[in-house]
Amino acid sequence: MWNSNRNHVAIVLDDLGGSLRLLSANNAHPYTGGNAQVITMTKVNLTGYLRPRTLDGSAPIGEGDFVSHGGHVYRIAGGAPVYVSTWAHLGGEKPVRALSAEEFNGLRAHPADGTLISGQAPGHGEHGTVYVIAGGAPIYVASFDHVGKNKPVINVDLAAIHRAGESGPWARLRRYPFNGTLVSGQAPGHAEHRTVYVIAGGAPIYVASFDHVGKNQPVTNVSLAAIHNSGGTGVWNRLRKFPANGTLLSGQAPGHAEHGTVYVIAGGAPIYVTSFDHVGKNQPVTNVSLAAIHNSGGTGVWNRLRKFPANGTLLSGQAPGHAEHGTVYVIAGGAPIYVTSFDHVGKNQPVTNVSLAAIHNSGGTGVWNRLRKFPANGTLLSGQAPGHAEHGTVYVIAGGAPIYVTSFDHVGKNQPVTNVSLAAIHNSGGTGVWNRLRRRPADGTVVSGQAPGKAGHGTVFVIAGGAPICVYNWANIGGSRTATNIDLVATENAGKSGRWQYLSYYPVDGTILLGYGSSKYYHVSKGRPQELPSPTPSEKGRAVAVDQQAIDRAGQPLTHLLGPQSAGGGTGPSDETTPAGGSSFGS
Repeated sequence: MWNSNRNHVAIVLDDLGGSLRLLSANNAHPYTGGNAQVITMTKVNLTGYLRPRTLDGSAPIGEGDFVSHGGHVYRIAGGAPVYVSTWAHLGGEKPVRALSAEEFNGLRAHPADGTLISGQAPGHGEHGTVYVIAGGAPIYVASFDHVGKNKPVINVDLAAIHRAGESGPWARLRRYPFNGTLVSGQAPGHAEHRTVYVIAGGAPIYVASFDHVGKNQPVTNVSLAAIHNSGGTGVWNRLRKFPANGTLLSGQAPGHAEHGTVYVIAGGAPIYVTSFDHVGKNQPVTNVSLAAIHNSGGTGVWNRLRKFPANGTLLSGQAPGHAEHGTVYVIAGGAPIYVTSFDHVGKNQPVTNVSLAAIHNSGGTGVWNRLRKFPANGTLLSGQAPGHAEHGTVYVIAGGAPIYVTSFDHVGKNQPVTNVSLAAIHNSGGTGVWNRLRRRPADGTVVSGQAPGKAGHGTVFVIAGGAPICVYNWANIGGSRTATNIDLVATENAGKSGRWQYLSYYPVDGTILLGYGSSKYYHVSKGRPQELPSPTPSEKGRAVAVDQQAIDRAGQPLTHLLGPQSAGGGTGPSDETTPAGGSSFGS
């Protein structure tokens, strides 16, 4: 029936989505007779359906009907049975039609895409919230403008939405949409209105072109806010922020060298897969735009994949037959750190299988750039080895090396700390599984020694040959740079054993220094810089630019360089005067 004033009636031949194909014999008003016609009519003016009886006298199952099977009551929505846990949520007991097994099994497994449902639970904060079905899952609707006004809405038990994805009678709604489901974020006037996403591992991944996910695929309109708030709580928890661990993606960009490359999600980031043997054969793969992988970690539409896995993510490097097959790593600052025991990172944590080659090539370019070679500067680690004297010691990463921290006040309170095997710290700078931490910070790393209230607090250093060389003024090294906060106490104890051994007190022998702006080169031997009158191209190539004042003041506080040898032949820290503190920085 349509048009409430005239109550026209026709036979529905086909549902075309936004319109119907009808057999009608009363198209004119007033009715003038004539033969029946096949017409197409928009659903906007539709007022309802009159259901014919079947040959056996029973009415077909329709939208909103209450049915029962196997001791459970359901309400039909989008052709599927949605569980009713209590009549109180739906206004009291209603007539119910008992279905045979054949009738029940003939219903849809999940409601059709685009079906609108309203969760009912009087007194609950989410009573009356509306959802649109996409890939079998209920996605919150912030406005009917986003999904089409005047569309019918089926009231269902709110509990069925809250427990979507559980087993038994709850399974007729999915927790998250099926992989490969296409949704379009609707928010008229917003810059991202009508952007299209493909669901992978429960998360919406931006689609740059329909060529990447298959042309002529159905797309379900959802509120853009549901995408922006994915991974949230309450009504927003039916889309993940990032795809689930273990989800396989294939980057699509016909003509690109990386077209068809496959990645496995670990900690929200796509890790390149060299062989399906490494992640499990016959696993489903979701096609996504390769651009979504290349722009992972970005903002706006690109923020549903991480650039690097989240801290604490556990990986297992797979390469059957390789000596390191099955080795486990924990992600810290984007880099994989070898784990010697699950006791060090937490038992019963999920582990994602990745290609061992992705670990070996971490820090590389192209497909390999989703794991760092070394943790990012400022990453905090806690070395775990129950029973060891250094169990629980904390380190901050600077230039790839772990620098001991005596107080969180020196590196920033309330910073996340990642547990790693203490052995990974002790073996930093090693080969094989141990090569994801440097023994000492990389040359040129800029650090700031922190110890509030202590002389020297805030002093800036540039690392050369593993040692911190004082910087007296940013201009003396070419301008300000981002400095990593480290514990000033670590610079004072540099070169000692145990937890202090990850900084040298003086540059290692053979270090070449360049006095910035002076064009003078120096060779360090036993802590003393000796000018090179004619440096070779090789020496120039490996020189570390430092503050010329630090060289000129060698032997003075904080320089970490020895001055010219005294007549008595004295060496070592005794050649320095008592540190004057960081107040000299900038002078």
